[in-house]
Amino acid sequence: MVFGLHRGDVRDIVLEPLPCREEAWFRALPSDRRAEMEHEHELRQRREFELVRRERAMPWREAPFFAGTWAVADLACRSASAASVVSALLLGGALGWAVVRFDAGANTAVAIGLAAFMAFEYVASGGWSVPHLLTFPAVGAVTYFVANRREDRFVA
Repeated sequence: MVFGLHRGDVRDIVLEPLPCREEAWFRALPSDRRAEMEHEHELRQRREFELVRRERAMPWREAPFFAGTWAVADLACRSASAASVVSALLLGGALGWAVVRFDAGANTAVAIGLAAFMAFEYVASGGWSVPHLLTFPAVGAVTYFVANRREDRFVA
């Protein structure tokens, strides 16, 4: 339970009262100012809860981008088969979920993702060919774009 948030659901928010509401200076304020301060406090808490909920759901939203990148890159390679495309979808999705879940930075995500994709393609096709060598930079670029987009989402 983070900040009273259960199961990532905003409806289960348990809002904390304004910490200073029992202090004399707060009670001396006009009632409209007190109400305004309590409302601002509630809005800040709700925003924080929403950010926590989004962060918890993020691995499931970002994993398909990694899975799709791996599948398309596998299809671009000369030796793609149905089994390798399905494997690329599963492994790319699992890697994407893990990278986002464990909050790897953009550069770390690219390093892990590209190394894993290169190892996957080496095993799946029995070595690398020219299409593989042309596909690797594209996989790295798309992985960086997705991971960097995720990092930029919470800056503001």
